[in-house]
Amino acid sequence: FNLNQTKMATTTPRPALYDYLTRIVAILVREESEADLEERQLLLSNVWPEISGGLMDLALDKESSPLLETLISHSDCQHLAIFTSVLAKERRGSIGFADLLCNPFGSFVGDSYLWRMLQLSKEKSNMKEIVSQLSSLKDALFEVPANTLRAMSQERSASLGLRHFIQVLAGLEPYPEFKHQSAQPRVHGVTPDYVSKISDPTLAIAASSFIRSFVDKIEEGDTSGGVIDSLYAVSMDSFGALLVQQLLRVPVESNDEPLMDRVICSIINDKTQELKLNAGATRAIKKMIYNQAGSRLAEDLMGVLITKRPALFHEIFQECMKGRLLGLSSHPWGNYVIQKILQTIPPPEDGKTTGEWPFLENIVSELSPCFSSLLDGTSGVILSLVKAASKITNKTGLIPKCQTLIWTSLLSAIEAKSGKDKETVKIIMAKFLITHKNEALHRRGGRGGGRGGRGQQDDREGDKKWSDSKYSPVGCLILSALWELDRAYSTVAADTFIGLGAATLLSLAQDNVGSKAVEAFFGSSVLKIKQKNSLFAVFKGRFGEVHTTGR
Repeated sequence: FNLNQTKMATTTPRPALYDYLTRIVAILVREESEADLEERQLLLSNVWPEISGGLMDLALDKESSPLLETLISHSDCQHLAIFTSVLAKERRGSIGFADLLCNPFGSFVGDSYLWRMLQLSKEKSNMKEIVSQLSSLKDALFEVPANTLRAMSQERSASLGLRHFIQVLAGLEPYPEFKHQSAQPRVHGVTPDYVSKISDPTLAIAASSFIRSFVDKIEEGDTSGGVIDSLYAVSMDSFGALLVQQLLRVPVESNDEPLMDRVICSIINDKTQELKLNAGATRAIKKMIYNQAGSRLAEDLMGVLITKRPALFHEIFQECMKGRLLGLSSHPWGNYVIQKILQTIPPPEDGKTTGEWPFLENIVSELSPCFSSLLDGTSGVILSLVKAASKITNKTGLIPKCQTLIWTSLLSAIEAKSGKDKETVKIIMAKFLITHKNEALHRRGGRGGGRGGRGQQDDREGDKKWSDSKYSPVGCLILSALWELDRAYSTVAADTFIGLGAATLLSLAQDNVGSKAVEAFFGSSVLKIKQKNSLFAVFKGRFGEVHTTGR
């Protein structure tokens, strides 16, 4: 089996079969009134047996694969059973499903097939048949050699197909990249969440069974204690890391903790399988955090450890991150891991009465000297710090210490960048934040840049969408987050925002970036009604101008 051998046919296979399929598709795409559902189903029931002998040739061909995608989109479980049986068969020394995923045109057919399976699984009456068909593919897939499966995990089309297979097997709503859409946009400080949870126990069992067998197969023959034939090695690959993310997602959402622990140990290269931070695991985590592909996986891993295995997380933080936060927060990939931690970590229970949060206070203390440089670079870390600090409120009336540290550090950074004194900074804060351009963001491509291809786009697509704005995306988000801090600080931030003047505020409301700040002002749970009325008065009589912009 050679992953580099792809069939980019210049002529269509079996012209008569291709012409036949073309005519059938033309009938299927007509208006609904021209052929009712019963006639379509009868037609499909006749078509699938007719083309079964040449299905793989049609699926792997540049010209005919789009036609097969259309046919699949109109088919039901019984029709697709014919295709499933073909994919599960051995073909020229390999398995049809593996051939499909590794082919540049077949991979799109595979996506359409899996997408249709996901749609059909929404009907409970189809569940048994779909699980049966997917199980036959799962069993066939594990017939391929271990080295082939590892290679598939690190190949663009095949790894994406495997991810989608796991999603469908688990009944999970797909990422937007499924069906050839781009990955969710990544903006500094904004990490997208998963779409849904596994709701059907039958699917959870099927998905967990696949992942357990997959990990066993990937690590088959790895008796040396090394990492060449391990899930950790796969996770260090650009495409393999995304696949491993999916492997971690399923047991977490299905509450299969033994499998979750097995996957975690494999990711961090813990050969003891005891969830212990040994020397090998420490090296693995450090490498992962600074790795372009691994850092995205590290984000998910930290999120899981914080909620499921907090003791191991704190051990990792102390050993791999504390004392290195300045370098991590400034790193183009490592900063996202820090942001994920800040977004996920919960405040301590006694913080509500004491107003103290030592974990966050230590992070702010370590990073406060570099707030100025962070504003020009990975400013999302500052945003995540402000958002994290807003989680803690003190019922005794004292201002939380972490909020004070962040506020003073931010004022000092703006003071250094603007050349103004602290009192002046409190007046110009809003103007500085909404107009301060993050030059590093424009100089440097997003994580994953140059990776291109099916289902892969620059992770900073959100930044591209905002590039035509004259306002700073992250600056507006930081300002918005400040309005959720204690009133001693949020009031100052609100006053400096209203002080921008009617012309600027109207311009912000009409801007695709600035409008987010205006929305956040009105939506703040901390700001007083009096302050919101002051902003409302600015727009009074001019709401028509704001409305016409669509913002």
